[in-house]
Amino acid sequence: MRKPLVLVEIVQDFCSLTYGSSPCTASVPSTGTTKCFNTKKTCQDQDNYTKSSLSLFFGKSNAENPKDLNIIPSVTNISFTPTLLNPANSSTNSSPLGQRSMVTVSFQDHIHSDLLVDKYRSDRDYNPLESGTFWAKWKSRNPYYKNRVLRVYEGFVGDSINDMTKKEYFIDSVSGPSSTGSVSIVAKDILKLADDKTAQAPPITAGELIVDIGEGDSVTTLRITNAVVADYAFFNTVRIGKELFTFTGTSTISSTEINLTGVTRSTDDTIAEDHKAGDRVQACLRYTSERVDNICKDLLLNYGNIDSSYIDSTEWNTEGSTWLNNFTVSAVITEPLGVTKLIGELTEQFLFYIWWNEKDQKIKMEAIKPVPDGEVNLLSDDYSIIENSVSLKDDNNNRFSQIWVFYSQKLVTEKIDEESNYTKVSIRADLAAESDDEYQEQKIKKIYSRWVGTESQAQNITARMLSRFRETQKTIQFDVDAKESDLWTGGIVDIKHRNYVDFTGAEKIARWQIISAQDVETSHKKRIMLSLYEYGAGDRFGVWTVDAMTDYENSSEAERQTNSYWSNDEGLIPYDDSLGYNWI
Repeated sequence: MRKPLVLVEIVQDFCSLTYGSSPCTASVPSTGTTKCFNTKKTCQDQDNYTKSSLSLFFGKSNAENPKDLNIIPSVTNISFTPTLLNPANSSTNSSPLGQRSMVTVSFQDHIHSDLLVDKYRSDRDYNPLESGTFWAKWKSRNPYYKNRVLRVYEGFVGDSINDMTKKEYFIDSVSGPSSTGSVSIVAKDILKLADDKTAQAPPITAGELIVDIGEGDSVTTLRITNAVVADYAFFNTVRIGKELFTFTGTSTISSTEINLTGVTRSTDDTIAEDHKAGDRVQACLRYTSERVDNICKDLLLNYGNIDSSYIDSTEWNTEGSTWLNNFTVSAVITEPLGVTKLIGELTEQFLFYIWWNEKDQKIKMEAIKPVPDGEVNLLSDDYSIIENSVSLKDDNNNRFSQIWVFYSQKLVTEKIDEESNYTKVSIRADLAAESDDEYQEQKIKKIYSRWVGTESQAQNITARMLSRFRETQKTIQFDVDAKESDLWTGGIVDIKHRNYVDFTGAEKIARWQIISAQDVETSHKKRIMLSLYEYGAGDRFGVWTVDAMTDYENSSEAERQTNSYWSNDEGLIPYDDSLGYNWI
């Protein structure tokens, strides 16, 4: 039997220069009493510090670790918390981007020769084996470990590291060494970089007015101190008090003063008011006729500190152009808000979701839609599902009978949840769901939207959301054999199980989406949680196609399930006795 093997890689910052060799100007004793350790904290020539990286590999002490890598055998335990999807930000028990995937790696501290981590150990006047322990020294030399890459490799003894499954995370905290020498590293997926506490859009700007502006003054230029052009150059709107100003250009006056030129005041229905010298001038983020998924991508890349390599733009665009083309929106954000909050507004209101796939190492985006992409596999008690591992759960907290969408703000500078600040509301209610024959209660979801601009968009949202969340939300969890390698977060499967039956008690096949997946035993099984993939009981849905699409009679069955066709006067599809499609 093959033996499972787990390795951990930490990618630390490491200067690519050599001490005292040009361009490094450090020398002993003019800049230091001893040579650096090629880290930012120990650098003696900060101006020429050149960041590169150094990979350190760790394994368990009792494992048959590969001989071609310098493995530090100090890992004692690895535990994972998997991604948990939050489709359309529908769950109040999770963040707008769902539950972050996370890994906790425990180590046992030990003495260490400083091999690999110290280029100049032969020049030291001490024996590193007699001077401190590995993790104590590492933390002293590398205090800037936060958000550095940590990877976990899972495979089998004899595998090359390139053949092992790789999961990538970013270090959040390092604890220890404790009195017993234990060290714990917690690392989270890349979406942690977009957390509201660390990522804001627009960024805060500290520029201040130099002169007073009266309510009736004509303004074509704003003179600002405590600012540089770069603070405002990528924006075209600023907020002073509750008044918005647009501008067309910037110019530098001095090292601390700039001009905003081509200014128009009291834009976006705001009201001209008095402003005093010293009032703060906040840059505003404006989106004009942008599709909602493109806004999310911009927020992640330009304000969420996330590298573009983690997003497959082609894949995102395919999904967006297929399912989100109706949602081209405009908005102006007049104060710094958390990136996760803003993305949460978009995913909730336009029914899509974003998550990190730790195996693909990509940020995924998918719309809530009636028809999944690609082939759907069947899982059953007879195949794949491990016996006695199934649990079913009903969740009434995320069921709704009415959807209220407040839109068309009066003033974009007011609080987003102030109902009196909206000129319109779109309400869709399912009174049957509230009746004594059904759930016997109102469940209202209110949405306050800076993004929705038209009645058709608002009605589209209420229709789709009520269709998706009218019924009690159901989840199922079970274990499957590890050979089911294609089963992972975001996937769609059909399930046939003895505890999910029709009115007669017969097992029925239902479609589910994997909202969480984790490897329980690398070589034996994985645990998956799924949410029922319902989009309106009994409804058929389609999308508009290009003019050249074949008619219903000549279409394939797969095309008939996804494309839209005109019905006859009786609501029937020609050449078929089935009903027409639900127009959303």
